[in-house]
Amino acid sequence: MKAKPEITLVTGGTGFVGRRLLPLLADSGRVRCLVEGKTNISRLRHGHVEYVHGSLLDRDALGRALRGCGRVVHLEGVPQESRRVVFRRIDAGTKILAEEMKNAGVRRLVMLSLVGAAPDAPFPFLRAQARAESHVLGSGVPAAILRTTILYGRGDNFVERILDWSRFLPFIPIPVSGTRRLQPLHAADLAFALLRMLDENETGVWEVGGPEILTVDEAVAMVARASDRRGSLVHLPRPLIRASAVVLEAFSRRPTLTLAQVDAFQANHLCPRDSFEKRFGRPARTFEEGLRDFHVRS
Repeated sequence: MKAKPEITLVTGGTGFVGRRLLPLLADSGRVRCLVEGKTNISRLRHGHVEYVHGSLLDRDALGRALRGCGRVVHLEGVPQESRRVVFRRIDAGTKILAEEMKNAGVRRLVMLSLVGAAPDAPFPFLRAQARAESHVLGSGVPAAILRTTILYGRGDNFVERILDWSRFLPFIPIPVSGTRRLQPLHAADLAFALLRMLDENETGVWEVGGPEILTVDEAVAMVARASDRRGSLVHLPRPLIRASAVVLEAFSRRPTLTLAQVDAFQANHLCPRDSFEKRFGRPARTFEEGLRDFHVRS
């Protein structure tokens, strides 16, 4: 009797990166995705993906999700939500996941993290990410951690926001200094990298980013040119941006801007330009190439 293929559990599978990774995983085997109870999965279904409702903070749900799983891809934790939610999920949720993986006999973990994660990092979300990494590395489960620079792609909170602002405003507001440096990595390249790492046996921590280092002004100007938009760049004072994020977090269930995202823009997420190619044998797409994926509306 032929054995059933190994199950891979994905946390954060309905998010920005997960939506690109799930189809790749589903093409090669059985996949299970842990999703929040109120998540609408009707538009996310893939043929070989099973959905389990629950959260990383729910040990019972996590135990059900891990049953029979040999591998885990941990994507939960990139700061897209309000800080009170995401920090707890990054730290406490990853600690619970690490404990439950060991109990379930998981043989391989690949975790997504951020360049700049460190116990003494200047921003809370990076310190929380460092604590999550320590939970994973101390779990006893063979683990590979991939730290990434700023991500972009269809449905992101970077390029899409610039496009939205340029449609409705006579100027493009910039929440940081125009000289702040970015190293954009396309989410599709990241999904490819995560899939490769899952099939490997190497353990450790790697940092990857896009092949270019751009200033914020350069990146925004490239988006404007690619979308044929015109408008001057206006750099907004940081106190105004932070105050706006506080209001949005307080009154919106899914705020369009959070304090964690403001901090993420302030942080220098940089690594060697050839980091992706050296680790995975092919270059990541340039920012100009990646912008071709956006269907610009007039």
